[in-house]
Amino acid sequence: MYGYAEEECSGARPELASRLSRALAAIADGALGALFVVVGVLAALAWGSDALMLVLGGGSVRGGGALPVVLACAVVAGLVFTLYQWMGLATRGQTLGKRLLGIQIVDDCGAPAGFMRALLLRVWVFSIVLGAAELLLSGVLGIAGAVLGIANLLFIFGAERRCLHDYLSGTWVREAPGSRAGAVVALVAFGLIAFALAGALAKSGADLSVDKLRAAVEQRERLQATDRPIVESVKAAAEAARAPKPLSLSTPKSTQTIYRYVDESNVVHYFDDPANIPAKYRARAKPIE
Repeated sequence: MYGYAEEECSGARPELASRLSRALAAIADGALGALFVVVGVLAALAWGSDALMLVLGGGSVRGGGALPVVLACAVVAGLVFTLYQWMGLATRGQTLGKRLLGIQIVDDCGAPAGFMRALLLRVWVFSIVLGAAELLLSGVLGIAGAVLGIANLLFIFGAERRCLHDYLSGTWVREAPGSRAGAVVALVAFGLIAFALAGALAKSGADLSVDKLRAAVEQRERLQATDRPIVESVKAAAEAARAPKPLSLSTPKSTQTIYRYVDESNVVHYFDDPANIPAKYRARAKPIE
């Protein structure tokens, strides 16, 4: 079933992995990657819970807010998981999903494909080639680049059960049932480390208790309730200050923008001219309608 000469390889040829097991392994890898990214996001939110409460309370966070911290933690979590997956491909020809499903990427002789075939050619080079071809099809020929990605997957329905990246790298995917137990141990260990780090970040952050969160939400609601009359009064005063010209047939409507910020003492300030806002609070000031 493999494409190698009988005299070049020794030992029994293992069974090729089923199409279903390959699909389930890919789904498992995607789900596990997403899970670790979610853990990173939750850890960032727990660590920055004081910033979250400040935003809920109607203020803003200096330095661009909590979003960059959340994005950074998500990227780091995804990168750590990806590096772990690449290490598995380079050393044993298996991602965590493939280990759970008991399948393995091998060369023509049925041995683990290794770094060159399983990672460099099958993942990195193929991704570059596929991306470049998709850009060419989309930009020059006007064809959706996703067609090549779909074609790559459809090749698995051939007799050899190989995708385009298998043909490029000279790899096959075989059954390797003995790897499941090790995968479970690795998954549990990886999960414990991830959640321990998330717990440490959460513990070092501010206390996001239900009472504090409720108080922050109530404060925001109070601010929203007082915004409208203040805005209207400032706009009315600004409009009244503009004396209408004697020959004017109509008075233009006010387009005055009101700015609000919350200082360190949680006191709300309103300005109709951003130039009057103290310099250190200008980054916090937000226009309100």
